[in-house]
Amino acid sequence: MPTATIDHTTFIKLTEAEVVRQVQVIGQPAGWAILVQYGMTERGLAAQRSHQVRLFRKLDTLVLYLRSVGIARFMVDAAQYTPHSAHQQRRPDRAAAMKAAHAAAARARLNGVD
Repeated sequence: MPTATIDHTTFIKLTEAEVVRQVQVIGQPAGWAILVQYGMTERGLAAQRSHQVRLFRKLDTLVLYLRSVGIARFMVDAAQYTPHSAHQQRRPDRAAAMKAAHAAAARARLNGVD
């Protein structure tokens, strides 16, 4: 995957200008990435906050995203895809936050606060 990226807004503008030559979906150990070819340039789609190549965990979600942008045809390369990779991101921080939120809600119910 190339390290140069484009953001969502640029991808939409390129699609609307009809200059996107090809879109490839590239399987990765942690999910699926989008590679956009326009003119003589090739860029990966960037995540909004990290500006790293965005990975979609589910191919279904990626297809819905591409269709929402106006891309209905694309190539898929699943050679490097691993469905249950050890590299998949885990979010223990989110799990802990959810447990704390549920515990706080349970305490509030016990104290009669809704």
